[in-house]
Amino acid sequence: AKRPATALALAAALAPSPARVPAGWRSRGVAAALAALAAVGTVLGLGYWRAAPAWQAEAAFYRVDAHGSVALNDGATVALGERLALRFHSSKPAYVYIFDDDGSGQTAVLFPLSGLKPENPLAPNTEHRLPGAAQSTALTWQISSGAAREEFIIVAADAPQPQLEHRIAAWQHASQTAATRGALELAADTDSVAVENAELRQTLAALDHDAGAEHLRRWRFVFPHSKP
Repeated sequence: AKRPATALALAAALAPSPARVPAGWRSRGVAAALAALAAVGTVLGLGYWRAAPAWQAEAAFYRVDAHGSVALNDGATVALGERLALRFHSSKPAYVYIFDDDGSGQTAVLFPLSGLKPENPLAPNTEHRLPGAAQSTALTWQISSGAAREEFIIVAADAPQPQLEHRIAAWQHASQTAATRGALELAADTDSVAVENAELRQTLAALDHDAGAEHLRRWRFVFPHSKP
């Protein structure tokens, strides 16, 4: 008749009362409980960090005319006189750098350009149309020479890239008309910002090594020129 009715009742009868538990045991028990809670919090926090969304960034070219703009897929042909713009969107602030190689052995810096808005860093969660605007006048890049192709390289970083910006400044310093020519024309010539392809590729390779893929996004678009 005195036998505990359930296993829980037996466990309660066997458990020592708080008054009979040594003080050291109680403090150690509290410490153990706090440690366990801290471990659980760490695991939960780590899980949240791992679940954080990755950096999302998108870049797309558009052909612009008097009727509006039409998406320009990689590999599409372009013609002399056509105007292009880039739409860029990022989930966090981004430093964007755009270069164009028309196959002449030189590369033009298309963005960033002094005097244009927006400037780096580009605001997040906003659709930007580049090259931007000068004094509220929207600008485009215009194909100005009959080259074989246009190859665009777009680099986006989540932090400033001093080494790349230093090189861009040096290239722009080589031409006093760099900003005007680069804002309105794609073709690299004696009046534009120019640098040998090998030097640009070396710079981009160093950028990949220093910044790492986690902090960079890169796109490459090639548009062959249509035959006359």
